[in-house]
Amino acid sequence: MAAELGAVLSASALAHPAFDPLRPLLERLGNRPGCAELNALADASALPAATRSDKRLRFCLPEPAGSVPYEQKIFDTGLVETRADSLHDLFNALVWIAFPLTKAAINARHVARLRVEGKLRGPLRDLLTLIDEGGVIVACAEDALPGFEALIRSFRWQELFWDRRAGLVRDVRFVLTGHNAYEKSLAPYPGITCKALFVPTPRDLLDGPYPDLIAWLDARAAGWIESLPEDAKPRQMAPLPVFGYPDWLPGSAEAGFYADRRWFRPPPEPGREPPRSLGAQPNSV
Repeated sequence: MAAELGAVLSASALAHPAFDPLRPLLERLGNRPGCAELNALADASALPAATRSDKRLRFCLPEPAGSVPYEQKIFDTGLVETRADSLHDLFNALVWIAFPLTKAAINARHVARLRVEGKLRGPLRDLLTLIDEGGVIVACAEDALPGFEALIRSFRWQELFWDRRAGLVRDVRFVLTGHNAYEKSLAPYPGITCKALFVPTPRDLLDGPYPDLIAWLDARAAGWIESLPEDAKPRQMAPLPVFGYPDWLPGSAEAGFYADRRWFRPPPEPGREPPRSLGAQPNSV
């Protein structure tokens, strides 16, 4: 990776809680974010990343463009092309290491649809891409999940982030899985909006060591992706302005912060179809 990326990785921006899932990796990576260092991180992981075709994941510099689609190449070879000067590619690599089961499930579903659709992209692949680029797991205490999921799905942002602030901090963790969301989080703003996957989570994991929570959520998110019906569509996932989480931005200490409809948008107008559920428990595993 270029020297400029090393400077970014050592910046105070990475102290933001949005980076909690990647922080152990970032600390070990230091200011040398090259493919060799990323491969060493992957090899040292408790669950080394691999594709569903049992190919050990390796990060490499891009090769001349060929005829094999990106996701197919990863599935067939385990090679993830990672540009030396790209924060986007760097965070993609780090998410592969931190969430190996989730990323492998996304890759496998992409490849399965490629075999059916060819160059055409259907709604399921669009949904998978949204998760990959801008997904967030809403890990919530089991008894509190129905209420908080309802607030998010109905765009009741003031109630979610302000009126029920104490309960949100106690019962809910926002865990970014989208690598583009991490890139944007280097310069956070209220309008960073992710697609939410709701996961009922035992209290001991919410309050325990973060690596244990990440490993548990990774397995459940992967299982949910595997179970997606072939006709799943992007609109079935709820949008969530993640930087409304208490104390993620300085302005969130005031109730008026959540009244800005540029970022905290109202529900869809009557007549527009709201986000639909995926099965009996919408977007939950």
